[in-house]
Amino acid sequence: MKASGQGKTPPVKMLMKPLWDFQHAEDDRVDKVNTEEMQKKQKERMLIRGRSYLLTDLTLESLRAESKVCPTGGILYHADELSAVIGGQNQYKSGKGTDREGFLNIWSGTGCRVGRVSESFSINMNLNIIGGIQPPVFRRVFGADDGFFLADGTVSRILWTFEPEANYLLTDESWNDSNRNIWNSTLDHAKRWSDHHINDQLSIHFSQEAFGVFSEWRNKLIDKANLLPPEIRVFLPKAVEYVVRLSGTIKCQSQLVKGHNPLPVLNTGDIKSGILAAEYYLSHAVSAIRNIKDGFIPENVSEEQKKNLATVLAAIREKTESGRLAIGFICDNFNRIVPPEKQMTPKGMGSLIRRVGMDISASLEDANGRRRVHCLIWNEKIDTLIKQCLQSL
Repeated sequence: MKASGQGKTPPVKMLMKPLWDFQHAEDDRVDKVNTEEMQKKQKERMLIRGRSYLLTDLTLESLRAESKVCPTGGILYHADELSAVIGGQNQYKSGKGTDREGFLNIWSGTGCRVGRVSESFSINMNLNIIGGIQPPVFRRVFGADDGFFLADGTVSRILWTFEPEANYLLTDESWNDSNRNIWNSTLDHAKRWSDHHINDQLSIHFSQEAFGVFSEWRNKLIDKANLLPPEIRVFLPKAVEYVVRLSGTIKCQSQLVKGHNPLPVLNTGDIKSGILAAEYYLSHAVSAIRNIKDGFIPENVSEEQKKNLATVLAAIREKTESGRLAIGFICDNFNRIVPPEKQMTPKGMGSLIRRVGMDISASLEDANGRRRVHCLIWNEKIDTLIKQCLQSL
C-alpha cells in the first residue's frame, strides 16, 4: 500500500518477467499446435488450450477454465490495482452474488462450488494474488459497508505492507545481471521441478522440534488475543496459518535458489523464519487498520532521529531476549542521549520504530524485565539501519 508514483508496480513487473517469458513460450507452443490442427478437416481437428502461469484479469468463470489446464493447480493473479479484486466480485445478481465467498474458500484451500443459472461448477486450485493500492482507495474499499470486509475476513487474508513514503537516492546501483540470473534460475528450477511432479504432490510436515516451536508461539499469540482490539484480533488466526504457509514457501525457495529440490520436512529454523515473516506482516496490518479507522499514514523520519535510534539499538544489541527488545526499554535508553525537548514516550517510540520500517510484535511479550509489553523484533533490517546510519559517524 503506497501512494501513486511511489514505486509499487516496477519491482513487481521486474520480478514477474520470467513468468511472462514462460507464458509467451507456452502461447507460442499452443499457436503452433493449433495452426497445424486448423490445416486438418474440421472433424479431425483437436485444438488445445494452453496453461496460464499468470493472469491480469480474473473471474470465477475464467478461473474454472484455467483449472482444467493447469497441471500444478496453482496460478498467479497480478492485480495492478488491488481494488479491482474487490470491485470485480459479485458482479452477478446486481452485486448481491457470492463470488467473494468463493474466493475466500479458495484461499482456505477447500475449493468452491459455484452456482449459475446456466450451470454449476467446481474450482479446486491454488490462487495467489499480488497487487498494489493507494491508502485513500484502501480506506474507501476495505472500510466500506460498516467494516464488512473486516468482519468477513477479507482484509485479514491479505499480507499487507504499508511503509512511509521514501526518497531513494539515484545511484549506479541496479538490478544487475547477477541478481537477475539468480532469480531467473530459481523460478526456472521451480518450473522444471513442478512439471516433473504433476501427479506427485509434495507434502511438507513439521519435525517434532519444529512443531514444538510453532505450537508454543501459536498458543502465546492466541492467549493474548483478548488484549487486542477486535479489528486486530481477526488477523491472528490467519497469521497462524500464514506461519505454516510462509515457512513452507521459504523452505522451498531456499532449496530452489541453490538448484536443489524442495525437502519435505520443516525444521526449527524454517518455522522461526515463517514466524518472523508473519510478524512482519502483522505489524503492517496494524498500520493498515489505523488507516481505515482514522486515515493514518506512516510518516517519514528525520535523519537525526534515525541516527539516534540506530545509536541506541547498537548500544543495547546484547540486551535482546529471544530476538526481542521491549519498546519501553528502548525508549528509556533513547531519552538518555537526547535533550529533554526531544525525549519520547513509549507510545511515541513505537510510532518511530514503525515509521523507520521496523517490526513490532503484534502480541504482548516479556522482555528486559518488563511483562506483557510490545517488543521490537530484531532482524536484518535493524542491522542495515545501524550500518547505514553509523558508518558515517
